[in-house]
Amino acid sequence: MEYRSQIMSLGYSNYYQSTYLIPDLCPRCNRSNNPITKLIGSKEYSNGRVCFLVHHCSSCNLDHYSLQLISPDRSGEETKLWALHPSNNLKDFSENLLKFSPRFVDLYHQAETAENAGNFDLAGMGYRAAEEVLIKDFALAFSGESKEKIANLKLNDAISHYFKDDEASLISTDVVRINGNDFTHWNRPEGFDLKAQLEQIKQYLDIYIARVNYQLMIENPPVTRNKSHDSKSNK
Repeated sequence: MEYRSQIMSLGYSNYYQSTYLIPDLCPRCNRSNNPITKLIGSKEYSNGRVCFLVHHCSSCNLDHYSLQLISPDRSGEETKLWALHPSNNLKDFSENLLKFSPRFVDLYHQAETAENAGNFDLAGMGYRAAEEVLIKDFALAFSGESKEKIANLKLNDAISHYFKDDEASLISTDVVRINGNDFTHWNRPEGFDLKAQLEQIKQYLDIYIARVNYQLMIENPPVTRNKSHDSKSNK
């Protein structure tokens, strides 16, 4: 995560124009971060003042919070960000996947952002939606079937149709689909554990993501064999 400095007056001697850090992207909505920041409390130590700050995002109208060690003016010491809530550590995807299915990556990150904000039902729906986009992008690229046919398949039918000979993809995508349905539909099992089910969804979705990445790596190798050379000239 990238951060940038902002200046605020803390109202204390030697700290009037001190700098604090904010993430470039809001950890709630993942949009450009230009928050209104307020000092909630602080305590001075020998090496600086520990400040608890609240940052109100103008895009999503939600707050995120930070704990920072801010040094006195003219001390030459840099501000240290000790903690940020919620954290915004979004999943990294390969360049191949980013180019192949940008909508899948965007939906996945939206689901992560919802999960980080504690909106677990929305997150479960989002991961399921992201899976459907990736499955259908994969089908469009490699099945030879038309976009219209692929678009008209329900997720369950798409999984059965495209992965009937690929057991790992069949099992992993079915787990995400079935668990995702429990976040989407009105009726769900008694004692449903949202956090545990979200973790399971992400684990099995990772299996399918790895399957897609494997295919993309095979289709886009960084080097190719020079077929014009015979076997004696190859080394």
